[in-house]
Parts: sequence; structure tokens; C-alpha cells
Amino acid sequence: GKILGTCGGDHTIRLWIKNENVENSYLCSQILDGIHNRTVRAIAWSPCGNYIAAASFDATTSIWKRNSKTAAFEFISSLEGHENEVKSVSWDSTGGMVSTCGRDKSVW
Repeated sequence: GKILGTCGGDHTIRLWIKNENVENSYLCSQILDGIHNRTVRAIAWSPCGNYIAAASFDATTSIWKRNSKTAAFEFISSLEGHENEVKSVSWDSTGGMVSTCGRDKSVW
């Protein structure tokens, strides 16, 4: 892909694109925020690249979808079920399902 995604303790997901003017440099193209109120621990891209799932220590997983007109990612859903921190997230090979694991030792 052409976009790099990062996450962290500032409760956000940051999307980065390569800076064509400076070698080995990236520019922040979008900040996905306002959903999580604790650290975003992990993110996963769907196989098609049009969705991002984000696991957070606030016990939720957010789903973001790329807007086909603007190419910007928009929040579409929050998945709940873990009793506490969500530690990891992954898409299945078809992009139809998301799995998460949490500190509560459960896998959804």
C-alpha cells in the first residue's frame, strides 16, 4: 500500500504518506480521533485496504472506512464485548470478519 498507519497513547490513529520531496520522509495525511479515550494499541488494514480496525485499551475496537469520493477514512462502527483492554486486532483473509483479543483473555 501507499499509506502507513500508526497508533498510540494519544488515542489517535495517524495515516502517513511518503513525502516525494524528501528522501525517507513521510507526511501525516490524516488523524483519526475522537472515538477512543485510551491508548490505541493496534491497528489492522483490511485485505482490500478500504477499512481499518483499531484495538484500544478503552475495551472497544473501532472500524473506519475509506470514503470513495474523498479517500479520507471515516468512523463507521464501534465493537464492544471485551471486559477491559483490547490488545490485538486482525482481519480474516476475505475482509469479512474481524477478530480481537483482550486482557480479559477472550477472543472475539
